[in-house]
Amino acid sequence: MKEVSVSRPALLPGIILMSIALSPTVSSGASIPWNLETGLGYDSNPYHTPSSSYIDYAQTGNPLINPNRQSGFFIPLKAEVLLSDENTPGSEFNSEYKLNLTKYLDSDLGNADEYSHRFIIGKTLNRKSAVMNNSDNLYTEFEFGINRQTYFDRDDGLPKTTTGGSNISDRYNYLSYGLSIDYDSKTGAIPYTLTAGVEQLDYDDPVGTTQLDHSRINLGIDSETRLSASSKFKYGYSYSIRNYTSRHARDAAGVISTQTLDYDYHQVDLTLRNRFNDRLVVYFDYKLKLRYDGYVGYNDSTTNSFKIRNIYKTANTRTRLVLTYYTIDYANAFNFEDATQGDKSSDALKLNLKSEFAYAGYQLWTAVELRDKNSTDPRYQYDRYQASLGITMEF
Repeated sequence: MKEVSVSRPALLPGIILMSIALSPTVSSGASIPWNLETGLGYDSNPYHTPSSSYIDYAQTGNPLINPNRQSGFFIPLKAEVLLSDENTPGSEFNSEYKLNLTKYLDSDLGNADEYSHRFIIGKTLNRKSAVMNNSDNLYTEFEFGINRQTYFDRDDGLPKTTTGGSNISDRYNYLSYGLSIDYDSKTGAIPYTLTAGVEQLDYDDPVGTTQLDHSRINLGIDSETRLSASSKFKYGYSYSIRNYTSRHARDAAGVISTQTLDYDYHQVDLTLRNRFNDRLVVYFDYKLKLRYDGYVGYNDSTTNSFKIRNIYKTANTRTRLVLTYYTIDYANAFNFEDATQGDKSSDALKLNLKSEFAYAGYQLWTAVELRDKNSTDPRYQYDRYQASLGITMEF
């Protein structure tokens, strides 16, 4: 059984990249803050194991599956190092390293371990308004990432294998690199932000399965309108495409075809923010996401997402409560990719609660996450909760 551990090889790539980039750029005016967050948590369902037994119509013989749900403790770890240099008027350089890791303490849960490194180099150019205390900002960013996540069987957490027994658990490991540009204008009558980005994701290529390598391109625009002194409305639209190198699309019957897979996405985001007082801010979010399969539309889908975010602050505490409900409807897809098993759809309810307490120069925190996912395909129907506590240190 494969286990991802917190080892020197896992941390080394990010540290080396950070050292190379920072060594020639640090000046006397640069600041280098560190942020480290860690703790201990309990996970009721690390493998997203289905809630009940089901007949698997995707396997030969349609066997009855009795999922083995597991649970256990984990250590979350987040680290961030930021270098920012503002010596040149109207210009700011920054580079950043981020580590996000989840390590389970039970060896039987090792396949649920995952981590990612992010290394970011960015440059901001500012143009101040001569009339108002506003500015236009142009931000350019290059990002490189290393991501490790085991491809496991949801029913029992074991590494995924092909029908011939070949181990393909490395299928979800990938390197990513990309460039993005944001133009933020606040000097005109209507503020707006334009975004554009391109990213390449290069996955491992285990023998016995198709590659997941693909590229992503996105374009977006958003703006906001002040409704009153305490509320504002933000709205945006984005378009993106995802083109796979080797992964193939399905035909109208759900059968893998010879056509390479690609997706088009259209997304609308709406947010209403209300500040009730100095302590409480509430956000109401709605997202509509349309995905179009570039072949015959088998994987076309519509996602509707509704979210309420509450942030409550006092002098020494900060509490964030988020309640999310979303639905995904597939126009043409079938459960188990079998036309006799009905149309596919799913919905989920999520609750996230995190409270932070300032104490002796540190931030102590507790967090709870609940998720209840329903699906017409029983392989993806499950419930899960996580509870954790920890400390955040800044240097």
